Amino acid sequence: MQLLTRAHRLNGDVAILRVMERAHHTMLGDLGLSLISGAGLRPIGNPLHEDSLSMGIDAPAGITIYGRA
Repeated sequence: MQLLTRAHRLNGDVAILRVMERAHHTMLGDLGLSLISGAGLRPIGNPLHEDSLSMGIDAPAGITIYGRA
């Protein structure tokens, strides 16, 4: 996302903003399930977070998963 932001600042291309918008919608659950824990209408339930597992606590909000499993 940082690369796209910088590219848009350099040339002002509106198409870059559209790509960034689609990426954000996908991460926040436009397909029905959010890819970020604790975000969106239907966030993921049990992200794999080794530190939380070893301590016996819930995973923190804000973890981005890498696709649906």
